[in-house]
Amino acid sequence: MMKKDKREKKIKKKRKVSDVKIKEENVDQEVTKETNDMELSQDKIKEEKVDVKLEEETNDDEHGSDNEQNDETEGDIISSSTFASLGINEQLCKACESLGWKNATQIQSQSIPLALKGRD
Repeated sequence: MMKKDKREKKIKKKRKVSDVKIKEENVDQEVTKETNDMELSQDKIKEEKVDVKLEEETNDDEHGSDNEQNDETEGDIISSSTFASLGINEQLCKACESLGWKNATQIQSQSIPLALKGRD
């Protein structure tokens, strides 16, 4: 009877370890996917910025330099919050830093904590 109980406990323990490993793999896959999505988004933003700059240069050539505009738009105003202080995991923070993002924008600093709580 005791041997059976020990075997059952061993089996349960192995199942728990297996479940934890599966969950870790799922989290790793999710982080990798999110990182890839962020990189794709950043590439798209860079392409759009290039398109906008080309369009501005074309307009400047056509209309002179009277079209100077402030590069900073309302959505781009940088906050003092770092991504780490908002609760973003370390791997994503490193990805953000590698893209040159040191601080979140104001809208990001307001929305990220809510999103992480599932209230987005």
